[in-house]
Amino acid sequence: MTRSSFPAREYPSAYDALQRRSVSASMRTTLALFAVLLLAAGASAACLDNGHYTMVASPSPLTGTDYPYTEDLASRPDQLPIGDGLVVAYHDDLRWTKVQSGCADSGERNVIASTDVNLLLRASFDLAYASRDTAVDGTRYEVQLRLDDAVVLDEVHPLAAPYPRSQRFGTVVRNVAAGVHRYSMWLRLLDGPDTNRVTLGLQWITAQGVPRMYPTLHASRDAQRVTETWTPLTDELPLAALQALDLAFVSSIDVARADDDAKLVVAWSVDRRRIDGRALTLAATGTLFDQRPRVTRGIHTLRLWARTTHGTIDLADIRANAIAFPLVRGRVVPLMEARDATPLEVTGLGDAVQPETMVPICGRWTKLLDFDTRPSDGDFSWLLHGYVELSRAIGNGYIQIGIQAIRSQADPDSHGNIERTDMGILQAQVEPGGTGVSFYGDCSAWGNSGGTHMSLWIRLIEGCNDAPFGGTLSVGTRWVAIKLFPSSNIHIP
Repeated sequence: MTRSSFPAREYPSAYDALQRRSVSASMRTTLALFAVLLLAAGASAACLDNGHYTMVASPSPLTGTDYPYTEDLASRPDQLPIGDGLVVAYHDDLRWTKVQSGCADSGERNVIASTDVNLLLRASFDLAYASRDTAVDGTRYEVQLRLDDAVVLDEVHPLAAPYPRSQRFGTVVRNVAAGVHRYSMWLRLLDGPDTNRVTLGLQWITAQGVPRMYPTLHASRDAQRVTETWTPLTDELPLAALQALDLAFVSSIDVARADDDAKLVVAWSVDRRRIDGRALTLAATGTLFDQRPRVTRGIHTLRLWARTTHGTIDLADIRANAIAFPLVRGRVVPLMEARDATPLEVTGLGDAVQPETMVPICGRWTKLLDFDTRPSDGDFSWLLHGYVELSRAIGNGYIQIGIQAIRSQADPDSHGNIERTDMGILQAQVEPGGTGVSFYGDCSAWGNSGGTHMSLWIRLIEGCNDAPFGGTLSVGTRWVAIKLFPSSNIHIP
């Protein structure tokens, strides 16, 4: 991954700084909720039908909320304006292809804010299994996230088999003006010949906003050598908390060179305290999602650190972002976490009981973690971060990770008071030496009055996309973190 070199641009009257830098089927609103929304809209639900879940206070006139939220997911080829299975080809003029955006019927407007906000942007797509059509290894592709016409993230990556695999991205944009905005993801191939192409699937962008009174932090570094001793990747970053906060982190790290089988271990510190138990392992270039709950009122210092498992690793580009959310305010719910470090061996046999929202075709699922959320009244936008440490892979390393949610609601339209959804599914290719998989999830207008039973699952893919049968994964630390924001329960229909 490298940074693209283009002139920095200021977002008019909105951004203090422009960040530039050179993971999956998501939540689908349950059929019961979807039917209610159809009736409430009183018209065609073109946006919902096409995988666009943008929260508003009112669709007509278009009015936003203090915690704007969108999820835009391409899961079918016939979706508009952009569908699943999108082929992007190389062109001599290096033209861009829009690979995900908001709903066509709403003018692709998908961030609707009633006040000035900070935004946590996350995005992903699958590099699809299409061996005859995919450009050769090393072919570079460039990804941009844009807010209106401003580029807020720019990354360049090389293609690397095997496929399929999920690629994930993220950044924080601060001081976005109240009003209506368009959030989109773009891609282009940088290397020929003309026959070079790549097939994308499950293009997924999501944004969660918070009033701009809550702080954000950003730091960057162009190069850093890391050894087995903890090394700072950023300067100390001051954080002024006027009230208790929950923090979310998104960090992008480019591994330029590594000793054989060396992996990077990354951790944030708060007030100079490093917590090795929260460290994330990275085997190659990637984006890491993390959080810290219950940061007390006062002045704090944050810093991003790294060490190697052995030897040295040279980093070419580091981008670290933090965004603060109120611990509690109105109906905002404190961040909840669940984790387990008990070693677990995963095989193709899976568990006897399988998740209801994720089919066992092409491989049976093994549960990694489950927990219950604390009940809270009302509907919410759900923000999730998760991590699974895979210390070893024997044989087949093609995996999927999924998050399931099951709730009991005192709602006559909830079909037996039980509703189920997935809040994110991603796929990865694990090298024999293992790696850590950092991921995100989300869900719109999901109630929690009776609590929600959450579970984290993994499986080896067998017999599909040329994946062989057999194999074993060694799983170490895994965790899921959830933050709930008040939702209007009104989508752009």
